[in-house]
Amino acid sequence: IVLRTGSVLGVLGGSVVVLAPAAGAEHAFTPDHLVTSTDDSGPDTLRAALDAADEGDTIGFDLGDGATIEITTELRVPGGVDVHGPGRDDLTIDNVGTGRVFYLYGAAPATTTISGLTVTGGSALDTDPDVILTNGHGGGVYVPAGSSIDLTLSGVAIEGNVAAPESSGGGVFFGGDALVVRDSTISGNTAVAGGGIAARGDDGDRIGSVSILGTTIDGNAATMSGPKYGGGGAMIEGVAGDVVIDGVLVRGNAAVASKYGGIGIA
Repeated sequence: IVLRTGSVLGVLGGSVVVLAPAAGAEHAFTPDHLVTSTDDSGPDTLRAALDAADEGDTIGFDLGDGATIEITTELRVPGGVDVHGPGRDDLTIDNVGTGRVFYLYGAAPATTTISGLTVTGGSALDTDPDVILTNGHGGGVYVPAGSSIDLTLSGVAIEGNVAAPESSGGGVFFGGDALVVRDSTISGNTAVAGGGIAARGDDGDRIGSVSILGTTIDGNAATMSGPKYGGGGAMIEGVAGDVVIDGVLVRGNAAVASKYGGIGIA
């Protein structure tokens, strides 16, 4: 385990090494699909681009500064498709209806990057009570447990999302292989565990690795008491490989009647 000092953490086992803050990286690309409409669906929309995209494709945006795409149902992102926004201050994806914002899917190993946008308004709720209880993780971004997806979140803001009752990862739930969160802000998200981020594996489906770099985790909450809950800012558990937390500011998070107000690592 690699941690930067100055954060409020709970760690079970492992050693602590201090590193310098991580530096972000700019990159240029030519998108395979260009989004030019802020509508929820229809031609030239993000939903249409995701529906048309194949593994290895990239999606870009030409919407002008400060654009908002309001959606009413979750956007399904195929594993291996990259979504590159112009910057988190210039593009917001806001679920004004019900459901998550991004749901990543795919059985085969794949690598996906989501960058340069804000994810807000996600609520991993469903009208079916059974679905709420069994599959309500990840209000903002959801990668199912046991999947073989590597996810990088770069230069994003994940804010104001909520998981369903009894579920984890208000902002992000990750159950895939390798998670990297870089140069991002995770704020104001809520779940029973891992209010901002829940990266959780188990004995059958352990996560490969987790890296959180140059990121602010601020004002998130875990809302339920009990030994399997906690991690107001993030809850990381069941990781087979490395957990790296480098250049991260953790502040103002809360675990209500539980443990690990900042980041819990178990």
